[in-house]
Amino acid sequence: MSLLEQHEEENGIKLNDTGKYFILGASRWMKFFAIFMIIILSLMLLVALMMGAALSQMASVYNEGASTIAMGGASFGVGTVIFAALLYVYPIYALLKFANISKRGIHTGDSELFNDAFRYLKGFFQYMGILIIIFIGIYLVFFIAIGFGAAIGGAM
Repeated sequence: MSLLEQHEEENGIKLNDTGKYFILGASRWMKFFAIFMIIILSLMLLVALMMGAALSQMASVYNEGASTIAMGGASFGVGTVIFAALLYVYPIYALLKFANISKRGIHTGDSELFNDAFRYLKGFFQYMGILIIIFIGIYLVFFIAIGFGAAIGGAM
């Protein structure tokens, strides 16, 4: 064994039984959370489809011009709900992969599986961080637009 390999082995991170216990507990909760979110997203999509069907039925009762406007609004609402649900597919997938792979990696003692699990956890946090930054930017644009609108409205 070379001096470098010995140094890496001495300074490497060792996972003791307490650490394994905590990671197994966290992976169980992540799996629960991911399954719960799959149920919530399924309900969101179901409600979006039912909302679209109900609004199209209601729009058919009214005259043709109002029906077209109502269908445009209904389509936008349904599309927004479906888009919001699709945004969370990857984070849920990453949480499920982390939960399953980390559990398998700990039980088998395979450090490659364990490292792969943390790759999914990193992907989850990276995706959610980028999503949060995008939403903060959208909110800032809305607040600036509202401020300009209020300033223009107040000047009139």
